[in-house]
Amino acid sequence: MKRYFGLCLAAALVSAGCFDNKREITVEIAPEIYKIKSIKSKLATPVVDEAVKSNPTKVIISACATTPPRKIIQFEREFSARSKAELILVVLQGDCTIE
Repeated sequence: MKRYFGLCLAAALVSAGCFDNKREITVEIAPEIYKIKSIKSKLATPVVDEAVKSNPTKVIISACATTPPRKIIQFEREFSARSKAELILVVLQGDCTIE
């Protein structure tokens, strides 16, 4: 009975670890602002700080088509210097406002 309990406990811990690996966050980048959660900034650094604190495995960068590439590159460079998380860029067409 003890052995069965130990195996069940080990399986539960392993599966919990597997589900924990799917930490994904979204960063929004518009021509004038960076945003993550409730943090908005004209500079990338405060948003990078918050993204790194979240310890994600994947970061989705949601950028307006009108966002200058240098703003996206700035975020990417700062973030990649501090994290190994996967970065995915999604470019939004049409009306792109960050609230």
